[in-house]
Amino acid sequence: MKINQILILSYNDLPYYLKSCFLFLGIFPEDYEIGRKHLMRRWIAEGIVSGIDGFSVEKVAEHCFNQLVSRSLLQPSECNYNGIVKSCRVHDMMLDVIISISRKENFMMLLNEQPSIPPRRQKIRRLSWHRKSNGLMPTDIDLHHLRSFTAFGEDVPLKDYRKQRLLRAIDLEGCRKLSDLHPKSFSKLCLLKYLSLRNTGLSKLPDSIGDLQNLEFLNIRGTNIQELPNTIVQLKKLVHLLAGGHLLLDYSVKICIPLLKVPKGIRRLKKLRMLGMVRADDVQLVQEIGELVDLQKLAICFGSQDLAREMQEEISALLSKLNSSLRSLIILHIAIFGNLKKSLDEVASPPLLLCKLKIDARLGGLPAWFASLKQVVEINLRYAGLHLQDLQVLRNLHTLVKLVLGRGSFDNDDEDLVFHREGFTHLKFLEIHKQSVSFEEGAVQSLEILKMIAFTDEDRFNGIEHLHGLKEVHIQTKNEDKIEMVKNIAANHSNRPKCFATNPLDMI
Repeated sequence: MKINQILILSYNDLPYYLKSCFLFLGIFPEDYEIGRKHLMRRWIAEGIVSGIDGFSVEKVAEHCFNQLVSRSLLQPSECNYNGIVKSCRVHDMMLDVIISISRKENFMMLLNEQPSIPPRRQKIRRLSWHRKSNGLMPTDIDLHHLRSFTAFGEDVPLKDYRKQRLLRAIDLEGCRKLSDLHPKSFSKLCLLKYLSLRNTGLSKLPDSIGDLQNLEFLNIRGTNIQELPNTIVQLKKLVHLLAGGHLLLDYSVKICIPLLKVPKGIRRLKKLRMLGMVRADDVQLVQEIGELVDLQKLAICFGSQDLAREMQEEISALLSKLNSSLRSLIILHIAIFGNLKKSLDEVASPPLLLCKLKIDARLGGLPAWFASLKQVVEINLRYAGLHLQDLQVLRNLHTLVKLVLGRGSFDNDDEDLVFHREGFTHLKFLEIHKQSVSFEEGAVQSLEILKMIAFTDEDRFNGIEHLHGLKEVHIQTKNEDKIEMVKNIAANHSNRPKCFATNPLDMI
């Protein structure tokens, strides 16, 4: 009881703008891992945070998140290579206090295996459904005033939202048994800003999606949706359109499934800042994407084995048109012997403000403009077929913090990738797949995390002991002798890094 009183005092001491952010945590189930971006987007969609004094709403949401973490009201569960919290959890006792306060203040209603039914006249504004098994929505609950609906479980009891006209957010993420929605589900939701159908069993969006005139965020990642309805181009306020899934090719390689086709007229979505993963098999679509001049993040796949000359030219033009806005770019080209590099070489005005870049495509060498990426923080390459001298270009990118050299990054995989004393001045995270590697004394002094994935019996690694700042070393291989060797290196390393060694056969 005393602990609860202390926690309530902690809540009472919060500044007014943090109290709603804090109570909102009550929508999540016990021990649920809450994604930072997921939480911030929900705050924004429901108007819990807003931009102030010249700061964008995203900056304010990030500040509120960091405040809750610094006050220990949120417990970080995962951080990225740069120390930024990616996900967090709420302590069980804290969650009990949140739910108790929420009931008193009518902030939200929770329906779980033992639901507490509110007074008949109470206006429910936020509803969170926690049911492991199928269940029906109680018939005596008035949902006409509902502002947000969140579901955690296999299926969803509410699939037709025409009577909930005040909804601002619908979050059905992870409801895998959700395979269909009423054709007119969204026809009356003129206020809806946030819709997440991520990791559900949906294979089609209803045409009524086009009636969501205020929709800003749509997430259909991890679904079976392969094509967007033509009405999607009516969403003039859409800012984030997230799509694509993942396919496990083997124990070390996971790629996006770029199946999503978008209709003609995508150029009308002028407010889009995030788009992908989309498949671009025709020139007109590439041209239309090039007209979305506010795009900051783009993930795009080209499916043809050999890109026609006209398509090559449009890819070059696309990157030139978006050169001042793009901060994150993912390009996939499904081809064994592709000609994407010609498109990249001929970009007239390259996107030199890129912070994150991922390319899964045959290149045969880095485009010349890579050497001018002065703000790039993260590079991820796979199947690029580079030459060993291309490592020199990467070495001189002094802002680079994370580098992933996936399968097939270099043609000469029987030669060592040698990391010399010079370069990679800020690199903290390095991941290498199926490639021998050597580190000279004094190399990569800032490196904290080293991952060596899918190492074979022929792959070699030398000089890990020279990485004096190392905090973690990971190895994934079928060779038990190599696993034991890495464990011994870590045990005798001057910095005593944590060692994570796994045999993929153990995961089958």
